[in-house]
This record gives sequence, structure tokens and C-alpha cells, in this order.
Amino acid sequence: MNATNRLCHLTATIFLATLVSHFTRAEEPPKTQEANMWRQMIDGLANRNRAPKGVSLRGSVRKSPLFLENYDWNEQHRVLLAVRRLYEQTSEGLWEELLRNVDDKRYSLTLKDNSELYILCHTTVGSYCHGLAWDHLVRLSERHLPEQANDERGRKIAVPAGIEPDLVEWRKKRPNKTLYELQIEVCENRLKGLSKATGIPKDDINLARKRIEKEIEDLKRTKQPVMLQHPAVTSDDLFSAKEAKWLREQFARPPQRPKK
Repeated sequence: MNATNRLCHLTATIFLATLVSHFTRAEEPPKTQEANMWRQMIDGLANRNRAPKGVSLRGSVRKSPLFLENYDWNEQHRVLLAVRRLYEQTSEGLWEELLRNVDDKRYSLTLKDNSELYILCHTTVGSYCHGLAWDHLVRLSERHLPEQANDERGRKIAVPAGIEPDLVEWRKKRPNKTLYELQIEVCENRLKGLSKATGIPKDDINLARKRIEKEIEDLKRTKQPVMLQHPAVTSDDLFSAKEAKWLREQFARPPQRPKK
């Protein structure tokens, strides 16, 4: 084979390889395309900044964050938007992908405690995946539970969902159940728990029972899960560049000696 023929053969080989690759991607199963989309959205929760170190300020037992001066606040905003986008999704296909990523330890965001300059927690990609997966499973029934008496935060009474302590292992024991069937199981567990609840007005218990039974009825009829939107993280939950600068200045100040 002369040089001209070899060049033509190489060109044809590259063209065919490109053509095959193109049609392979185009013919990718829809479920695979959807799973790839969910993985990309979950990857978007990972923050390229390093998590700030928690430091005690002036002898406080609580920790405040020491953000580095080169901390990229645009990156923090990007991650916040990624969390919001994920929370807006209501596709059943997302739920299984969330479970596959609950152990992802990559840093995501640093939340502050009740708008104070203390660290509530460093969130991870996995913590958002677990929280959202849990919420899609339990909040359908939880929202109907009576509130605890004299609870200023409006928290619901404790009625077991029947999935503690490990959500992933719990799901593995029910491999043939779809999400709507798992929601039914949780609803039924709530009904059992309501029958044992004490200190709650009977009318409140009966109303909760009636509403949860209606959810079960609808799930069995439609055979589709109910995906409620999760409350979103807001910028008020995060530290700002201005707050981070103030904290750095406080950390840099030498401790003052007590006056004699």
C-alpha cells in the first residue's frame, strides 16, 4: 500500500469511527440520558472552594468560619443555584440517583446558625442527596401530622416512618418496590404510629388519619409517586464576603489582657 492509499485508508477509518461514535450517543437509551443528567446536576453541588476552618472567636465554645481571602464567592453562588435547581426537580428517576450519592463527601456549602456568625454545618454533596431523598419519601405523610402542643416552630409530633436508621439499606431490602409503593408503606407506618400517639386531641388525630388515608388511596389509584418540592436554601442561610472579612479581622486581633 503506497503512501497515498495509506492516507486515504486512515482518513476513512477516522470518519467511520466518528460516525459510529455519533450514532452511539444519539441512540443512547433515554433512561441513561436521564441518569447522566441527574449525575451532572448532583456533581454541580460540589464546591471548588475548600471548606473554611471553624475557629472559636474570643473563647466562645461555638465555631465561626475562617474563610480564606481568595475564597471564590461566585463559586458559592453557583453552588447555591445548583442546590436550588436540584430541589425544584420532581422526577421519580432522580430519587434512585440521589440514593447512589448519599455518601459523597465533597464540600458543598457552609450554613450559618439562625443568621448568626456561627457555623451550623458544612454541607456535603451527599448530605443534600440524602436529605432530598428522605424528604421525597416521608414528607407526603409528615405534612399531615398534628403539630406538637406549644411548639413555637410548628414541628410535627413524632410518628415513626419505619425507615430508620439507614435509608439506603432500607431501600435495598425492598428492591422490587417502586417509589410510590415505598411512599404507601411509609404512610401505613404513620397510621400505625398515630394509633399510639398520646397527648394529642382526638379530632387532630382523626383528621391526620383521614388525610393520610386519602394519600394512600390516591397513590394506589395513580400508581405514581408524589414528589413535593423541598424548601430551598437561600442566601440568608450562607455567609457573605462582608461577614467573612469581618470575621477574619476579629480572628487577627490579638486577645486583650484584662485590666488590673
